[in-house]
Amino acid sequence: MPGIKYHYAVDKDGNLVDIASVSEENRKNKFYCLSCGGELRPRLGCVKAHHFAHKSDAPHCCQESYLHKLAKRKLKEKFCSGKPFKISFYQEVECSDKDSCQFYRQEECCASVLKSYDLKQHYDTCKEEQPIGDFIADLLLSSKSKPSTPPILIEIRVTHKCEEAKVSSGYKIIELQVTSEENIKTLFESPIVESAHPCNSNDSGAISFHSFKKNATDEPLEMRSIPKFYLFKSGKAYVSNMNDYPSCREVCHKGNPNAILELGIDRFYLDQISPYDIGYITASNLGQKTKNCQLCKYRKDVYGYANTMNLCCLYKSKNTPQYPNGPEAKNCQYYRENAERIQEINKAINETPIVIAK
Repeated sequence: MPGIKYHYAVDKDGNLVDIASVSEENRKNKFYCLSCGGELRPRLGCVKAHHFAHKSDAPHCCQESYLHKLAKRKLKEKFCSGKPFKISFYQEVECSDKDSCQFYRQEECCASVLKSYDLKQHYDTCKEEQPIGDFIADLLLSSKSKPSTPPILIEIRVTHKCEEAKVSSGYKIIELQVTSEENIKTLFESPIVESAHPCNSNDSGAISFHSFKKNATDEPLEMRSIPKFYLFKSGKAYVSNMNDYPSCREVCHKGNPNAILELGIDRFYLDQISPYDIGYITASNLGQKTKNCQLCKYRKDVYGYANTMNLCCLYKSKNTPQYPNGPEAKNCQYYRENAERIQEINKAINETPIVIAK
């Protein structure tokens, strides 16, 4: 098959030869094709990249077979070198604080984390085309020193996926999509890392891990963002910007030296009781003297008007500010607590995770 250009061949002793190692001095040695066994001739011209080409027509040579055999040889070479044989695959992790954190939510406080391992720590043998059960492994990793260690099969996929029976057998399998010599070079020089979307069979260089343990040891996570309420001596307060909520860990630590109280409040603007409401009443329950127009019986909602949420119903009869921002209540002689509203807020407080930042 004229036109096929390979960068690897085998010599008369079966050793793998990279075209980069062939010079004018040794180019007359015999070289053979990994796929069909036909004789190859090194091309060392000055214009085209150096490569091996068949000495004569090779109608039965198959590039798929060449890539498959080359990948096996290079991966075995990698394993048998003195270097680590590192793999990385995704495992599910839960937050280690799940039993103590008030902000823990099972559906949110977990993550798919890329975990790395050196297989040389557990395996010392790599064999090609090795029988195991009813199957033949492209490469089989096992341990002579610890025979009870479950083996790992490395399967090379050029065009055909690993057979379903093998995948569902329960054996640990690393399936590697090989598309080119460059792809094989990457596998040889870099850790073997699971593809983010291994099910996509069209991914160039897709890598899948079958029957590997998908749950890892719990570890500290920061998966949630929590509103933070800041109260100041003046009676003013603010809640952190929605786009800048601190993480579930950060919210537990004081961040503003001028604030007299900081609260992490696991409540968002989803109903009529806001983090502001929760913050003010929690502060009052903690002994802080808080007066705010939001808690006054003479207040009405005017969301989105004049940069305030408050309309004072006494502004005509008592000449109070029509649209107070809130802290004016501290010096207002007409301020009266809205007992019904405060009762509603206290009920919400009982259902809301709250942490005092320290």
